[in-house]
Amino acid sequence: MIDILSKNFSIIYFKIVGDVLIRDWDIGQIWEILDNLNYINEENVRESRHAMTSFSKRSSLLNREIIYDSLINKKPVSLSKTSHDTFKVIYEHPSRTSPDLYLILQFDEMENILIVTVYTNSIERRVRHHAR
Repeated sequence: MIDILSKNFSIIYFKIVGDVLIRDWDIGQIWEILDNLNYINEENVRESRHAMTSFSKRSSLLNREIIYDSLINKKPVSLSKTSHDTFKVIYEHPSRTSPDLYLILQFDEMENILIVTVYTNSIERRVRHHAR
């Protein structure tokens, strides 16, 4: 792991994967990004083809408005790292009490977000998982 100072003098971690130097995000940095996400536009948030398919298949539970409202206005109830740039972020679903809203997000070096996929899962799954 290599430490490099960013323009705002906070430490950014990079690691070498093969011959490529990549940013290795930590959970604290992602919490900060999500806490300070005042607006979303086409320049800083994109949706993968898979995410768009998820929207259309599950339109009664998922749509862009719910996803973007959660990103901008809600606090995640859970955040876990799945790879150097990918995180599973769980929100309480705004229109229902039983399923949680799961977002799989990737972050690039410029703090842009790619919505990889979205889905819902029962609240019991999260609660049972945290109880372990």
